[in-house]
Amino acid sequence: TGTALNDVFPVAPSAMTIGTPVGAVTTVAGPYNTCGLTVLDSGGGALAAGDVGVRVTGTIPASSSCTVTVNVVTAGAGTFTNTTTAITATGPAATTGNTAQAQLVVLDPLPPVVTKSFIPGEQVSGGTVRMFVEIRNPNPGVGLTGIALADPFPAGMQVANPPSFASDPAGACAGLNVTSGNTAGNTALNFNSLGVGASVGSCTISVNVVRNPAGTGTLTNTTGNVTATGPVALTGNSASASVTWVAA
Repeated sequence: TGTALNDVFPVAPSAMTIGTPVGAVTTVAGPYNTCGLTVLDSGGGALAAGDVGVRVTGTIPASSSCTVTVNVVTAGAGTFTNTTTAITATGPAATTGNTAQAQLVVLDPLPPVVTKSFIPGEQVSGGTVRMFVEIRNPNPGVGLTGIALADPFPAGMQVANPPSFASDPAGACAGLNVTSGNTAGNTALNFNSLGVGASVGSCTISVNVVRNPAGTGTLTNTTGNVTATGPVALTGNSASASVTWVAA
């Protein structure tokens, strides 16, 4: 009886805190608190998201064990070493047990991925081609924000009239701010502020392009590197695609 354990989370390489949802509910037995122990923050207050540790007290049945589970988040990437205080008990006699330590390795999220294509890949001279740029979030549990891309067209390529600019699906292209590429005559596709959620997957941007002046031959278009600003600064890949205009 009178079992007590305090666990203050590490502050380096960045702060570790209680996440959302919290996990264990104080004195309520269940999968996150198998014995119904009292679970508070490390200062003795009610446990809530953002707290910097946990305090666990209560009675552990004879020849048994209890598990308390809480969710944590970190403010950045790195290796976090978390060491508890020594566990103590007051009954049937005052005793002091061991401490426990565990490490959590947190990685930066993967950067966004850009792919590019032209459909059709071959068109008669003077014909319009549809250009597609897909921005994909490869992280299954983290949304990316502030995604930006500069895509200068090769000499002789420009946005057609009409551009028929589109971003699809609309829900996957949140915050998209297009500064070039959606108006006839533009010679680059530039955008920023795009957010692609973890559960969304990708945003596809498309626009009609033509060769100007009309002619034949192959043009190769290579984007700049796709970048993101959130949750941390990230730099991804560039992408290339070619399109050929032939004599009618």
